[in-house]
Amino acid sequence: MSEYSLLEFNIDGGIATITLNRPDSANAFNLVLATELNHAANRCMHDPGVRVVVLAARGRLFSAGGDLSVMSEAGDHVDAALKQLTDQLHAAFSTLMRMRAP
Repeated sequence: MSEYSLLEFNIDGGIATITLNRPDSANAFNLVLATELNHAANRCMHDPGVRVVVLAARGRLFSAGGDLSVMSEAGDHVDAALKQLTDQLHAAFSTLMRMRAP
């Protein structure tokens, strides 16, 4: 069983593959997916054996962006929900961009 619920993570021969796995939601980011991506990105950055990182997605679309249902459900607290989501996504993408592995 994977330690992640909404993405798949694998390292094989120095190649790390991170696969978004919410195809029924067009891989739209909710807080869980964003947090898991951030965690996986940090694992890649701190593993000296990772030489390349491949970011992929299941389904027809890579990602529809933010999950609008999460934002709708947040109601009056949408600002806090968006802040949490964007903090995780920014950290994940920043890590992916800064690491030595392309």
